[in-house]
Amino acid sequence: ITVYGNGRVNLNTASRPVLIALGLSDSVIDAVIIGRNGKDGIPATDDDNIFSDNGASIQLGFLDLKDEQLGEIDRLYVDRKISTRSNLFRLNVKGFFPQTQENRLIVCVIDHDDGRIKSWREN
Repeated sequence: ITVYGNGRVNLNTASRPVLIALGLSDSVIDAVIIGRNGKDGIPATDDDNIFSDNGASIQLGFLDLKDEQLGEIDRLYVDRKISTRSNLFRLNVKGFFPQTQENRLIVCVIDHDDGRIKSWREN
């Protein structure tokens, strides 16, 4: 979550604590995380499922949810609390300088749409 966003949470990338904060039930959270991780159960691999948005609802075809569970997601979508796309990304870059034995961490937020850096912090 960032102060630079539009207030919506991306269902494709939200962590369990964020999904809990949205008020989703444990069964829906489990289905979302397991469903988006694909058959191998590992996030960020080729077999992942991606939620999409047709303008009226989020496409959830790869999830096996009951009507009341679908309703939880639909309510968040209608209330404009969730989406399926992000344009802001946080990058954590860690570097090591062998000459000085020093570690450095750079954390920045980048707007994918215009390429601008919204924030930059070095530690």
